[in-house]
Amino acid sequence: MIVEYSRLQAGEWVVVLQSAMRPALTASYRATVLAEGDWTDLGDGRWRLRQGLPVDLLEDGTQSLLLSDAESGVVASLSIAAGEMLVPDLAAQVDRLQAELDLLKRAFRDHCRQSHEG
Repeated sequence: MIVEYSRLQAGEWVVVLQSAMRPALTASYRATVLAEGDWTDLGDGRWRLRQGLPVDLLEDGTQSLLLSDAESGVVASLSIAAGEMLVPDLAAQVDRLQAELDLLKRAFRDHCRQSHEG
């Protein structure tokens, strides 16, 4: 599975992925699973997820949403900074760094697996 792009658009987190079949992904915020978003088959092995953002999520500080699956871990993340940020939100920064680390680990594993196959 490859993430083509991830962005915030009209109050929804929009993620487009390449995958042979519809991915079984879970969106979460602070370990709380969000309601499943809307999936669209774009054809050619591409899928679009539109994940609505709960209004109660938006508050001062930085919030991070994670999109993950049981096998690969975090596939994509979205951080939202709003309002007064007098004190840096360390938890959100750690979430974002963990998400990036998970992406790097998965890419490294894929690279190693391809090296051994070829």
